[in-house]
Amino acid sequence: MDDRTLLETLDKSTSMLKGSMWRDNFNWNLSTTHFHPPANELENTRKGEKAVIIAAGPAFKAKGLEILDKIYDAKPRPFVIACDGALRLFDKSEHTPDVVVSIDGDPIVAKFYEAELKRKHMVLLATTIHRSVVTKALERGYSVYWFQSPMPKELQDINVINMLKVFTGGNVGTTSSVLAWGLFGCRPIGLLGIEFAWSDETPYYDTQYYPHLKEALHGDEEKIKKQFVTLYNPWVKKKFIADPVYYAYSVAFKGMWDDLPADVKQGMFTLTPEGIICKTGITYKPLETFLEMT
Repeated sequence: MDDRTLLETLDKSTSMLKGSMWRDNFNWNLSTTHFHPPANELENTRKGEKAVIIAAGPAFKAKGLEILDKIYDAKPRPFVIACDGALRLFDKSEHTPDVVVSIDGDPIVAKFYEAELKRKHMVLLATTIHRSVVTKALERGYSVYWFQSPMPKELQDINVINMLKVFTGGNVGTTSSVLAWGLFGCRPIGLLGIEFAWSDETPYYDTQYYPHLKEALHGDEEKIKKQFVTLYNPWVKKKFIADPVYYAYSVAFKGMWDDLPADVKQGMFTLTPEGIICKTGITYKPLETFLEMT
């Protein structure tokens, strides 16, 4: 299966599995919040500022607390956008992100918002986010703003015409990258923990989507192993494995990267060399070098 067919297949299957949930979430959010305020109000509010996107990739998490200290000790400190999965890391630290982004409509995302952070922050939510996430964010006094990911044709009835549309690639890391440059106007932008893969030393059964593959393939271990892609990373001279979903995320990120304006590409870097993001065209820059950029 080629990359385009993979993306189309996953988009279709995801819409079939989650379409009803997305519509229910959308309707509750609309009736409760009226999607106010919209993320459009934040346009260019951080124009020209250095930004760091923090995701929860496995290689980054292993040394994440030390890296957070370096970021928050930097002068001037970068604008920090956290993917919701990284909130557990912040919970263990003395630091708080400036913005948290969530796109997944599953109620499990609300668990990330149980993190006890040191100060209030902004939260950017997709219109199809689950009500438990919205409730948790509002209860904690966070400033919530709304945006929308493009809906498949069978869900066009839940589009909001005048709302900011954000390409997500199905992944909160890609979404946060787009928001950093396209909404906030940040430059330069560094990505941490967006890896799309695990070290090939990781057992298949320890990867995130293994339980779903096991269920779909009726526990056939040989078939499960065949679903994983192994790719060589020349930056760290190691192999990494990706299941179909993570690999599709990397393909979607590459598509986003290929379409970026030249000036954005020149100012966006991955600060995590591990994983398979090296296959997307982005350049790696060490964190210390990035923090010294002006």
